[in-house]
Amino acid sequence: MPVHPPLVHFPIAMLTVAWAMLIIRYTTGDPKWDRMARPFQVIGVASLPLVLISAVIDTRGFNFITQVRWDAPLIWHAIAGVLTASLFAGHFLWRRRYQPEEFRGTLAVLDVGVASVGVWVLLTAGLLAAEMVYAGA
Repeated sequence: MPVHPPLVHFPIAMLTVAWAMLIIRYTTGDPKWDRMARPFQVIGVASLPLVLISAVIDTRGFNFITQVRWDAPLIWHAIAGVLTASLFAGHFLWRRRYQPEEFRGTLAVLDVGVASVGVWVLLTAGLLAAEMVYAGA
C-alpha cells in the first residue's frame, strides 16, 4: 500500500491535536482553546477525503467490500475509518452552529463525547492497521 499509509498520519495528527485542545478547553474553562483548535480540526477534516480515496487506490477498488471477508481485519479497518471520518466531519459541522461560549452543560458533554468517541474509533482503526501490517511478520 504505497499511498494510504503516508497520507493517513497527517489528519490523524491534526484531529488528535484538536481533540487534546478540546479537552484542555474544558479542563481550564478557557474558550480561547476553541479558536486554537479550529485550524487543526479544519485541516484534519478537510484532508479525510484524500485518505479515503487513497485507501481505495491502494486496495485496487472496492473488491474488499463487494467480496467481503469478515474474518480479515481489512473490512473492520475500513469500517472504523469511515466511521471515524463521519464522526469527525459530523462533529465539525455540528460544532460550527454554536459560539464557544454556548458550550456548557449538555452541549459541553455532547461536544467532548462525540469527539472522544471519534478518537477511540480512530485508535481502533489504527490497531486494526497494525494487525494487518505486523500479524504476518
